[in-house]
Amino acid sequence: MELFWKENVVNKLDGLLQKKVQDEYFTPDEMVNRIIPFLKPRSTILCPFSKADSRFVVRFIEEGFTVKYGHIETGQDFFLWSKKDLYDVDYIIDNPPFSQKFEVVKRLYELGKNFAMVFNIGGLFTGKIVNFLDENSLKFNLVIPSKRTSFIDGTKPNDKGQNPLFLSVYFCNFLNHNEAVK
Repeated sequence: MELFWKENVVNKLDGLLQKKVQDEYFTPDEMVNRIIPFLKPRSTILCPFSKADSRFVVRFIEEGFTVKYGHIETGQDFFLWSKKDLYDVDYIIDNPPFSQKFEVVKRLYELGKNFAMVFNIGGLFTGKIVNFLDENSLKFNLVIPSKRTSFIDGTKPNDKGQNPLFLSVYFCNFLNHNEAVK
């Protein structure tokens, strides 16, 4: 397990933390478990919007993956990482801040790594994202759970999960078939 540190993080923490109040929803095991069968065993995964106690980090380690993680609160800014920083990463997987979904999608394609991000299906296909994907002829896949996911509000971590009015899916770029990796 390795914490992904950046030395020269742009100090936009205050603004992001204010947005984060509405963006910080913790992903439960059921949603994390949904992507695991599609991953190659013993891969290295980056969780760029997670801390050490994130269910992504914990579950991936339990499954034998090498996990790197980082969070803006601990000084890691996903938007400042370079391809060189991620040379040994096989997958980038997480539940990114909803308010930055377009920027996250754009950055993921720039980095050229395999990725799977949790998004609400309605919010994912905004005109801006659809135009970006279309204009750049970018391919993607969706992994769709069989039911809605109950997330935990980051401002109330002791409350039971919040059942959203939308379906959350994994937006991915690495699936070439309909079966999970054996």
